[in-house]
Amino acid sequence: GTGLLGEEICRQLNARDIDFVATSTNGRGSTVCLDLTEPTASEKIRSLCKAEHFTSIISTVGSIGTSDDEKVNSACGVAIIAARNSKNVSRFVSIGNPDRVRDFARNIGPLSGYVAGKESSEQILEDIFGDDGCVIRPTFIYGGTEFGLTPPRVTSSVGNVVKMALSLEPFPTLSQILPGPL
Repeated sequence: GTGLLGEEICRQLNARDIDFVATSTNGRGSTVCLDLTEPTASEKIRSLCKAEHFTSIISTVGSIGTSDDEKVNSACGVAIIAARNSKNVSRFVSIGNPDRVRDFARNIGPLSGYVAGKESSEQILEDIFGDDGCVIRPTFIYGGTEFGLTPPRVTSSVGNVVKMALSLEPFPTLSQILPGPL
């Protein structure tokens, strides 16, 4: 709940008056401390699911540009298994990326761990939750006030311009004609 996506999801849930519990690896702000790479993570998740009566989980777990990318990104699988074992959680949503992005990143050394971890978690999600699991794969994520390389980040102002430009003709028409995402 403290990264770019997690904060936005929390903001959207608050705007809709939906009760939720946000977690982060260090318990910053109003989040509950939960590090999925710790040996006790499964038990913490099961306890949270039961105590808070969770029925759904949205996971924005992700790491990019660190030596632990594969470990962190595959750790979402721990959350998936623990959530299903809690018996309360019937739906699980995770944030991933499109195949086109993944295929490109897989061959870039520093990003290969990120891709491997995401693929591992998504396979576990499919195996454990089936149709009650969902991976959202946005092609373009932007936000914040600073550009960044690790993680890759485009500012809100630039992202809004790109979004607006892509909504102008001929892009919507081309997106209907061309195969796959632009």
